[in-house]
Amino acid sequence: MRRKLFTLCSAISLLLCVAVCVLWVRSYWFYNHLHRSHWTIVDSPGSSTTIEKYLDFHSAGGGAMVVVSSNRTTRPATPKQIAESRHRNPEYYGDGRLRWEGRQLPFKKPIELKEELLGFGYQSDVEKGGEQLSRVLRVPWAAVAACFAAAPGVQVMRFIRRRRRKLGHCAVCGYDLRASPARCPECGTVTPGTRAVGG
Repeated sequence: MRRKLFTLCSAISLLLCVAVCVLWVRSYWFYNHLHRSHWTIVDSPGSSTTIEKYLDFHSAGGGAMVVVSSNRTTRPATPKQIAESRHRNPEYYGDGRLRWEGRQLPFKKPIELKEELLGFGYQSDVEKGGEQLSRVLRVPWAAVAACFAAAPGVQVMRFIRRRRRKLGHCAVCGYDLRASPARCPECGTVTPGTRAVGG
C-alpha cells in the first residue's frame, strides 16, 4: 500500500515538475502577473477608513515572486460624504470586494530586492507609522522544480537498481557480477539474498 501511494505521489510530483519547468522557461519571455485585491471601508464618527489588502504573484526572469501588502488610510468624512460613498460603492462595505486579475505582458524585469542569494530573496517594508505593510518573497523556479523532481528521482533510481539486479549487475555501481554473484568486487556491496564469501 505504501509503495502504491508513493508511486501515485511521484506521478503527481512529476506532472507538477513538468508544469513548473514550462513556467520556468516561459518566465524568460513573458511576464505573468496574478493579482488579488480586497477592499473594505469602515465608517466611524467623523472619519472613514479604507483597508486595502493585496496578494500578487509574479513570474519573470526565471523566478516566482509573491507580494503581500496592506494599506490603511483614514480620512475625515462628514455623514453626508459617508452616505454618498456607501451609495456609490456598496461592494466595499461589509465583507468588502474580492477580485482576481491575471495579466500576460511582454518581458518585464521582476521587482528588485535589497538582498538576494542564489535567486532567493525576502524583503519586508513598513511605512507611514505601520499603516502600509509590504512583504516580498522570491524563489527561483529551478528550486521549485528540484523539489517536485525529488520523488520521481527516487523512483527512477529504484527502477535502475532493480533492472541491474535482473541483468546480474551490482545495484550500486553497475559492475558485472556473473563471476562473483555474492559480492561486488568493485564497491564491495553484498548482493541481497546471498552470503558473502570471505572477509
